[in-house]
Amino acid sequence: MKKNIRIIIIAATIFSGLAAVTITNNDKLFEISKNLEIFISVYKELNTNFVDELDPGTMMRRAIDAMTNSLDPYTNFVSESEIESYWINDDDKYQGIGARVGIIENNFTIIEPYEGGPAFSSGIKAGDQIIAIDGISIVSKKLDEIHAILRGLPGTNLNLRIIPNGKTTSTDIKLTRGEVNIPNVPYSGFVSDDVGYISLTTFTQNAGANIAKALRELKEKNPNMSGVILDLRHNGGGYCTKP
Repeated sequence: MKKNIRIIIIAATIFSGLAAVTITNNDKLFEISKNLEIFISVYKELNTNFVDELDPGTMMRRAIDAMTNSLDPYTNFVSESEIESYWINDDDKYQGIGARVGIIENNFTIIEPYEGGPAFSSGIKAGDQIIAIDGISIVSKKLDEIHAILRGLPGTNLNLRIIPNGKTTSTDIKLTRGEVNIPNVPYSGFVSDDVGYISLTTFTQNAGANIAKALRELKEKNPNMSGVILDLRHNGGGYCTKP
């Protein structure tokens, strides 16, 4: 009899807990729904009555950025137009001109042309500035917009107007997009008789496997290796899985 009573009490406790969770979840869903209605109402009022015409995409992006920026430095929203520029972190290859680029002093600048890639083969060097693509000026354009223009199917052509590093006059360069392999472990070797060295320049999906491969090769060369230096200088981060 006592056993049955205990079972009933435990069951009642469980159901009470489930009911509490359900009520809590319902309250949260109600709060979310209510605040979404408020947000929509505010946007409709602004869109209808504001003196200037509002761009829906810009307004939504600002709202989303404000929401994620209020959390922590690591929570970010990546739009569909930006996502392609992040695939380089998830793979060891991508389709484009074959160069690491960035904005330096408001200029779209080649930071590193990858050896064997289209940019490298066309004579483009680090420090060169790209000012137009296919006759369209990219001055003042955002980095993700420029990435979207540069990347495309292998075999398609691009006309770049660049200002070579150290010069003031521009020149036109025609190149063909290709599939670019990015060596995220460009070098491994020994810095002393028993200390190995591995350079990792980018975290990609295969970064762990590539490091493991380099480590195995070092051990094969010297089974008595006592340590290894993993060089992460100039590594911009990215995405990495276990080997």
